[in-house]
Amino acid sequence: MLYPKNPFDSGANGGVLINTTTTYNGYFYAIQVISAAVFANIAGNLSGDPYAQQTFLPGTVLYGSFTSVQLASGSVIAYKS
Repeated sequence: MLYPKNPFDSGANGGVLINTTTTYNGYFYAIQVISAAVFANIAGNLSGDPYAQQTFLPGTVLYGSFTSVQLASGSVIAYKS
C-alpha cells in the first residue's frame, strides 16, 4: 500500500466530517471522535478487530495511516494526509 510522502501534516489538507454509514476512501492520518462513535470498518495500517464494534468516546483521536473509514454510528473528523 502506498501512502503520501508526509502522512502527518497536522491537518494542512483539511478533513472530512463523517456522520453517516457511507464508506469514505482516501488517505487520512488521524481520526477525531466528535460524538460517541462505533466503526463498521476501518482500513489502513491500524485496521482490524481492535477497532471493530468498540465505542470510542468524544475527544478520542486515533493516529495512523488510514485508507478507508466507515461508521456504524456517531460522528468523526478524518484528517487528510
